Parts: sequence; structure tokens; C-alpha cells
Amino acid sequence: MFVLPGTPIFETVLRMFIEHETYLPASPIERGAEFFRNLKLFRLDKQQRATDALQADTIAQLRTFDPLVYPITKPLMDRYKTMTAEDVRSSSRWDNTPTVVPLNILRHEYNKIRMIIYAKSYGQPILCWRNIPTGKEAGGLSQEELNLLFASHPALCGYFILGMVVFLNDNINVKKR
Repeated sequence: MFVLPGTPIFETVLRMFIEHETYLPASPIERGAEFFRNLKLFRLDKQQRATDALQADTIAQLRTFDPLVYPITKPLMDRYKTMTAEDVRSSSRWDNTPTVVPLNILRHEYNKIRMIIYAKSYGQPILCWRNIPTGKEAGGLSQEELNLLFASHPALCGYFILGMVVFLNDNINVKKR
């Protein structure tokens, strides 16, 4: 957990966890800190999978239990080469790699580019459809308004390409059985 010094939550966490100050929590922040204080800590302090010595050392440096230490340092980051567009282009291993993007609109655009590349590489057609909005408000939209809606909201379109790897990002059945 990382919190910024000078913030109320930082001061509360500092008092309750580091200085072990005891008092009856009054504010929501203090009650939240009290809740976390009572959780059992499971330390993940043994390396289980990394076989590369450099990777194991990097993980060891990141594994800190001191809340006042920020383990990501410049020397640690300097161990890693900054990737370039050429690095990605030169290896097909990146074709099906999960990628994190900050915005849904970027995710949709990125996935569309990946779909086109995959379809061209494997000679597969792209099946696409529009998820037509329903309801009272949707019924009043003109064709021009619908086209604008589809152009500005890529999530309203669905795609399928035979054989392409997919990554699910929503639970379709969240009900417990």
C-alpha cells in the first residue's frame, strides 16, 4: 500500500501501524485504518518461481515490508531496456500479448488494429456487428445520430475472427451458485 505523506490517511496509518497508537477511531479514515490493522498479514517473502538470478534479485529488492520505503529506484529501473516500436514489430510474440491501456477507447482502438493485423496474417474474415441500442431514448435516434453514436462508442460494435486469441475483461455470470 502506498499513501502520500501529509495526507490524512497517511498520518492515520502512521499513527496506528508504525507508532502503534491506540485510541477509539472516530473518523471514517481511522475506522478504515483500524479495519486493516486487524487483518492478518501474509508475507510473500520467499521466491517461488523466478529462476533467472537478475529477476530474482529484482523481485527481492521490490519486496519490502517497510511502509516508509519506496522500493522502485532508478538503478532498479535502469536494469530494464526501454522498449521501442521496433522491438514489438520484430517479434511475433507480441501479437497475442495482453496489453494494459489507461482508457477503454484506447483498448477498443488497439484491439481493432490487432484484429486487422491478425485477419490479414491468417487470411480470415472479420465478422462485425452493431449492438443496436434499445429503449425509449434509443427509439428516437435518427440514422445519422446512430451512425455518430457507433463512430464515437466502439464498445457498441462486436467482432469475431476465427482462431484469434481473446482476453475477457468482464464477468458474464457474477451470480454465485
